[in-house]
Amino acid sequence: MQHLDKRDKERRDEAMASLNAAYARMKEAWVAVAAAVEEYNAKVAEYNSALESARGWAEDCSNAIDSYMGERSEKWHEGDRAQEFESWKSEFDDAELEDIEPLDVSEFEPTEDLSPHAVTLENLSEQPG
Repeated sequence: MQHLDKRDKERRDEAMASLNAAYARMKEAWVAVAAAVEEYNAKVAEYNSALESARGWAEDCSNAIDSYMGERSEKWHEGDRAQEFESWKSEFDDAELEDIEPLDVSEFEPTEDLSPHAVTLENLSEQPG
């Protein structure tokens, strides 16, 4: 082959048209994906708000246990019961109650007007040099 002939150019143009049509459909689908992610992230924010309340409850329990332990005698603190209460308090202090991270899918959003792959095909040289 010394250059792209008429048939080669037609096949390239068909491939570009196919890519651009599929890309347009992909962009349309992205709108639904973005809306679903936005709705999901709103629910994540609601959940994290409820989680903040749960963290407050766990902290209050830990403080109440600590207060109870502080009212006990030195002898009580030397016994097994003090260790049990300290372990119980640690459960509240160490509870895994971290926020859920919202989704960020912006890096996947198709932003070009035409398929970048179709543009790549269009920019290929038709002959050497």
